Amino acid sequence: MKIEKARKEDVHDLLKYLEENEKVTFLDFFKKRVEYYIDNGFILLVKEKEELIGHLFFQVKENINLGVGEIETVNLLEDYRGKGIGTKLIEESVKSMKKHFENVGVKPRCVYIMTRSNNEIAIKVYEKIGFKKQGTIGKIYRDDQPEELVMAQFF
Repeated sequence: MKIEKARKEDVHDLLKYLEENEKVTFLDFFKKRVEYYIDNGFILLVKEKEELIGHLFFQVKENINLGVGEIETVNLLEDYRGKGIGTKLIEESVKSMKKHFENVGVKPRCVYIMTRSNNEIAIKVYEKIGFKKQGTIGKIYRDDQPEELVMAQFF
């Protein structure tokens, strides 16, 4: 298993993964988004023998001078969950964000992530890595889903 930054040549495989495993339907939109994130070094891939088994999207928030980053999406194929791979992926993204801020002369302040407030497995993983609950922000995606919980790791 290896974790690496996504490259332009990974776009096709990543879009295929998104379509097959996350049921993404707006592939033209996602292609542009993926290309933007790759250009900025904000996608990490997990591969097992060259097969894409997961990914993580992250970003630096709008005003880079604030030193705030967000982990947007973490996904692993089900067979690979519960083995510490997601933890390593998140840890690597936090290191990448901190390094990105330091490279542009900005003091890293925090990284945050959102998850459903009833996602106990994710919450435990995030807490183990050092994220702390900050509060819920409502049912921002769908009314039939639990509220979103914001968790943050401050530096």
